Amino acid sequence: MNSPLNPTSPTGPDKPLTATRRFSLRNVLRVLLCLVVSVATLVALLYVVENWRGKHAWAAYEKELTAKGVSLDFASVVPPPVPDDQNFAATPFLAPLFDFEPGTQTWRDRTATTNRMQFASKLPDFASVQNRDWRLSEKTDWPAFAAAFGEAARYLDQVNTYVPYTRRVAGSFPAQS
Repeated sequence: MNSPLNPTSPTGPDKPLTATRRFSLRNVLRVLLCLVVSVATLVALLYVVENWRGKHAWAAYEKELTAKGVSLDFASVVPPPVPDDQNFAATPFLAPLFDFEPGTQTWRDRTATTNRMQFASKLPDFASVQNRDWRLSEKTDWPAFAAAFGEAARYLDQVNTYVPYTRRVAGSFPAQS
């Protein structure tokens, strides 16, 4: 029997059990909140210390490189622009791919861009006639190869217009800021 003066009762004779649970839950939440705030403060302090250390380490390294004569200026690393007569990316075939409306990523001539992107898909599929393995004595299907090559000949005039541009050895794509 539980009497009001039972010394084994955890809450004592006057306090109900729910008040003790509520009180201890508040204490647990208070302790957890203090822990969370403490951990967040430590993390923030860690970032501040590491940023300070990194800034001073970078300043020392920059001073060391400058003493050796190394330039850390970004503009000194960027190569000069390639003239259009030497730039392969400025050929009439590729130029529409890099011609955007200012400040956007929208092409000015969408039809030309679409044609350039679909150019290879219009060519015949040589894979079906070229992938023969001579080690396995697979013979080339010459009529199929001739038909595929004949279909590619339709594009010969268009390809020949770009032959002079193949001598351009440099390539620089226009970067807009």
